[in-house]
Amino acid sequence: PTVVVGHFDVHGVCASALAAKAFGAVDAFANYPATSPETLVQTLQNLFAAAPSRLRLVIVDVPVDLKNPAAFIRGLEDLATRHEIIFFDHHETSLPFLPQFRNVKAFYVGPSALTLNETLLRMIPNPTEVDQTISIIGAVGDRDGEVVRRGIFNTELQTISDGLDVLVRERDGALNTLKSLLADPMGTLAR
Repeated sequence: PTVVVGHFDVHGVCASALAAKAFGAVDAFANYPATSPETLVQTLQNLFAAAPSRLRLVIVDVPVDLKNPAAFIRGLEDLATRHEIIFFDHHETSLPFLPQFRNVKAFYVGPSALTLNETLLRMIPNPTEVDQTISIIGAVGDRDGEVVRRGIFNTELQTISDGLDVLVRERDGALNTLKSLLADPMGTLAR
């Protein structure tokens, strides 16, 4: 079984939704502060260290903890002795640390949020127009200049991204917004 764990902002929620669909995840999780770089390893250990069976944990859009990169890497490596760990990130700050992973499958797909989302989008069998919209909205939410450079930015996408940001940060929280996006993507984006 696969569980996706993502960052708690608009991009993290959108990337997590894409990853959940790409990997056929049984669950997805994103929450502040649990999935911040500083607390991710402890969160994963609390949730999954004692899991009765081997899981695939797919981590998206959570950069390496720059305050303590050695503990971050060591913690994920420890979890990789019990579970398959796949780490996708687009933050350039993570790039120097990725070669230190031995058992974690670490992928740098950046430097833009859009590049990460498009990588996940290509992994979805038969992606829909809604999946493509989620990919772009996540990048807009990350203030990714790539959407402007490619000429795909518009005010409607910004409005949708801003609305999703309100859900993520204020009303529903990242976890509830992610669950809603997975259950009813069109309805969630329309909110």
